[in-house]
Amino acid sequence: MEGSDTPLPAAVFIHGKPATGKTCVVRAFVEQLPPRHWAYVNAVDRFSPRLLFEDILNQFAGTRPVFRDGVGHGYARCDTEADFILSLRKLLARPLLSTTTSTDEHRRILVIDRAERLRDMSPALLASLLRLAELTETNIGVVLISSVIWDKFRVRIGSLEPIQIHFRDYTKHILPATGQPSKDCPSHEEDVAFFLTFASAVYDVFQQNCKDLNELRYLVAMIFPIYAQPVYDGQVKREETYKLFRLTEPHFAKAADKLYLRDISSAEWTAAHQHDQDLSEQEAVGHVELPYYSKFLLIASFLASYNPARMDTRYFARHSEQTDRRKRRKNAPISRAKATRQQLLGPKVFPVERMLAIFYSIITDDVAFSQDIQLQVTSLITLRLLTRVSPADRLDDMRCRCNASYEFIRKVAQSVRFEIDHYLFEFS
Repeated sequence: MEGSDTPLPAAVFIHGKPATGKTCVVRAFVEQLPPRHWAYVNAVDRFSPRLLFEDILNQFAGTRPVFRDGVGHGYARCDTEADFILSLRKLLARPLLSTTTSTDEHRRILVIDRAERLRDMSPALLASLLRLAELTETNIGVVLISSVIWDKFRVRIGSLEPIQIHFRDYTKHILPATGQPSKDCPSHEEDVAFFLTFASAVYDVFQQNCKDLNELRYLVAMIFPIYAQPVYDGQVKREETYKLFRLTEPHFAKAADKLYLRDISSAEWTAAHQHDQDLSEQEAVGHVELPYYSKFLLIASFLASYNPARMDTRYFARHSEQTDRRKRRKNAPISRAKATRQQLLGPKVFPVERMLAIFYSIITDDVAFSQDIQLQVTSLITLRLLTRVSPADRLDDMRCRCNASYEFIRKVAQSVRFEIDHYLFEFS
């Protein structure tokens, strides 16, 4: 910024992939300017034109909204683009009451981060922002920061072509210069070189398909404790890098299966991996975190999957006592025509109406009116304890299959004191 008379570029478009330093560089520059000479807004937080306009005006005016007696004071209100341009022109024409004798008094810089969200607003908004200096007749420059290229911003309304600046991805040689790998080193790890060696190896493995710095940082933070654990246990020396990577190789492959396909982020992979471990631990101790009625629904689905439909009357008929059903089951002749037992055939598909009929039969007390049974069935499908077999658009005849194992169901039944073995046909 050489002089006050030199006009600023009307619009600058900065683009690049996430975590390449775009916002950090721009903010480091504008924060050196005096207050009220610049404004920074995030299009994610200011998701409507009104919020965007009002935040810009308040930052240039140097006011902060306060609320007294339920009424906002000192807050610029602006609903349309015409009002915004008119208010901004009047605001920027006022001289700044500053003790500093800066030659850049009449210059202003407006920074809009996550600018790709502007495409969801008014079609004329982007064209107005690019011509803001012309419309307000002031020396103001607009800086747009986005992770989307400019070709995807083009609209039918003619707009000014901005100056484009591209931030390239970090390379293996640039990353150490940023200082980020050293900052990510855990506090309990004193050997920073040991951590940087691992971070460099992670970059070599995932650089072809993962250029996002945040994703790589997630991977390093996720796998490094597994990589360093043999060293902490005294099994491997720090210099034996080959052995450490051989021990960690299965975890690399598991993470690569998800990241290469871009199914989930590394943070989501970590959460899912931890969730699988928690589920295995819960199954080992027989602890199941399910609502009371959901446990009986799961038991009913297991019975519907493994019991023949013709046996429902024998086991779940209301007109006979439980002891009589047990007696008939014990004395009933068992057909030897089929040598294969039910559990060997696997779970069968059943209609949800049959599962609900079994549920209302085995439940000992009346179901509260406030309980949404259909919602709990949906929750079991979400937890993958039930699998929906029928198409999603078919609502009249939904069919499912139980995914839970016999050992798992036994533990669920024991938690609600239900003798499931008395209701299974030819099951051992």
